[in-house]
Parts: sequence; C-alpha cells; structure tokens
Amino acid sequence: MPLAAGDLTVGVYYAEGDTSTLHSAWGRGWAETSYVGLSARYAYPLSKRTSLYAGAGYAEEKIDLKNDAGTNRNTNTVGQAYAGITHTF
Repeated sequence: MPLAAGDLTVGVYYAEGDTSTLHSAWGRGWAETSYVGLSARYAYPLSKRTSLYAGAGYAEEKIDLKNDAGTNRNTNTVGQAYAGITHTF
C-alpha cells in the first residue's frame, strides 16, 4: 500500500492445530497449538533501482501438552527488527 513516498506492507498470521495421539516418555497424550504473528515493512525508493527498507515483527506460539500426568502450557514469543538497502542490476 503506498504511503508517503514509499510502500508499506503489513501482515497478520494465524494458525492452530492439534494432534489426536502423541506418544512420549510421559505416556500417551495430545497437543494443541496456536500461532499468531504480526509484521510491518516500509520501503522508501532512493532511485529507480535503489531503496531503503525497515521492518519489525512479533510472533507468539502457545502449546498445550496434555497427557496422563496433566496439562503443561508453553508460550514462546519472538520479536525482530531489521533495516537495509537494496539495489537491483
């Protein structure tokens, strides 16, 4: 999407899933997972073939492991930021 003199790109991601049977050292069980991600990137052209870009992203993953011993929830998060320059030949 055009913004000012550059181009803005935004993304939102979502996924979920589960396993019906999971065999591990702790016995038989199952897992439920979900993932949410957000990202944004802005590119600013310096010339016809050169541009600057910068972006950031965030993601969160949740995993519920369920078995005979009970339920264990793990939550993992990650964030990133980046910037650079591109030139095409």
